[in-house]
Amino acid sequence: MDHHLKTQVEADLERKIASTGDDVRRTVLERARVFKSSWVDLGEILSLLARNQQYKAWGYKSLTEYCQKELHIREATVHKLVGNFNFLSSHEPKLLEQDNIVRLPDPESLRVLARAKEDKTLDDEAWSRLKEGAINHGYTAATLHRKIREAGAEPSGDQAPKEKESQTDAQIRQRIISLVSSIRILLEKKQDTPGEIQEALTCLERFARTEDAGPNP
Repeated sequence: MDHHLKTQVEADLERKIASTGDDVRRTVLERARVFKSSWVDLGEILSLLARNQQYKAWGYKSLTEYCQKELHIREATVHKLVGNFNFLSSHEPKLLEQDNIVRLPDPESLRVLARAKEDKTLDDEAWSRLKEGAINHGYTAATLHRKIREAGAEPSGDQAPKEKESQTDAQIRQRIISLVSSIRILLEKKQDTPGEIQEALTCLERFARTEDAGPNP
């Protein structure tokens, strides 16, 4: 984004902030204006909008349409913001409390890190080094896979590592919530999504957010 366009975008966001009487909408706009310095706050509120679909009350059919037209944020960036926030809140919530998370990590890299942590394929020190690389130096998923192999921690062959049966119910619930959010974003591209599917996703998320939810016996 060049300086001239950036100035136009910032001016447009400021105009909308001044004109809206909706507190939630103003909060989203304000976080969009400053998200270049820290994406976490914007990722958090977009994740919330992906769940409650409040953007529909503002005249938009989808989260991506709202972000593109009102916030001047591209679809790919929306996916990164929501995906990054969901993964970090599920697997490394302490990272979200840091003031220096400026870079948008690659969501695929975060998936590799999350799987490695859950499967304990890396010791804490090695995992921390790779986390630093993904968050602060832009390591891609391919780079992480290579470094895990070099550490001798990744199983040979093409088979993906199996998840530990000892996963806690809380971890399973967080994975369900993240998956539901991702599915909703993908479904926004389809105008004829049956209401039954949306209802099923809502029920699944409600189940995952129930404190005593867990696998049926």
